[in-house]
Amino acid sequence: SALTDYVLKMKKKLDFHSVLFYDDAFMDAPLHIIKEFSEGWGKSVNIPFHILGMHPNAYRKEKIEALIKVGLKRLRMGLQSGSPRVRKEIFRRSYSNDKVVEITNDIKKTNLSLCDYDFILNTPWETTDERLEGLTLLSRMKPPFTVNLFNLTYFPGTPLYQRAFADRLIDTQYEPSKHFEPYLAPNDLINLLYFIYMITHLSESTINWFISKKVFAYNIKNPRCIFKFILFMKYFRTLFYRIKDRDYTNLPSVFSLFIK
Repeated sequence: SALTDYVLKMKKKLDFHSVLFYDDAFMDAPLHIIKEFSEGWGKSVNIPFHILGMHPNAYRKEKIEALIKVGLKRLRMGLQSGSPRVRKEIFRRSYSNDKVVEITNDIKKTNLSLCDYDFILNTPWETTDERLEGLTLLSRMKPPFTVNLFNLTYFPGTPLYQRAFADRLIDTQYEPSKHFEPYLAPNDLINLLYFIYMITHLSESTINWFISKKVFAYNIKNPRCIFKFILFMKYFRTLFYRIKDRDYTNLPSVFSLFIK
């Protein structure tokens, strides 16, 4: 294919050992296209690769298995929220939590080294109960996996930007680049639990205990220090998997937070 030919051409010019595909539509390709790509990749390129973007509705086990055979090491899927309502009305994604659990558990049965799942925090139209749905969803998914967290960011020209502006959540001075990274507020234990998921798995019984005790008004002391510690542990865990899979991409940016 043109893609494998291009990568092979670049491989002859540059010294690299893996490839990252930042393409949310990669897995949307029909099964015969995926198999054609896999055959070409295995015969000509034959190095590990990572697909950092997949819509749950594009998942098919046959596609994943075909790609794993020729070097797929890491897959990233955007879940965004644990609430079906929020996904459908805010993010325009329609799939059930049961389907997410089925997909993630199905992925665990393959030989894929690592799978990342993206969640978006601080969505103003998401209720407390809906935020808790996300934690419950994570607790139902079989570890190990990596959780990536992002702050809801409004980009000009999008429906979300227009809605946030109409609801007076932002003004004309809003700069998206300053609101991309997630943050931990002093009184937000729910977000803290999401951050903990970046480094370890919490069982469904643990999450249910937190919910039953209604402890989400607890005032977190030194949230910035806790946030830094969790990020450090997450990056250390990421480093372990990168070295294990010989994937040395983006390592400088991973540790830039602690060099500043």
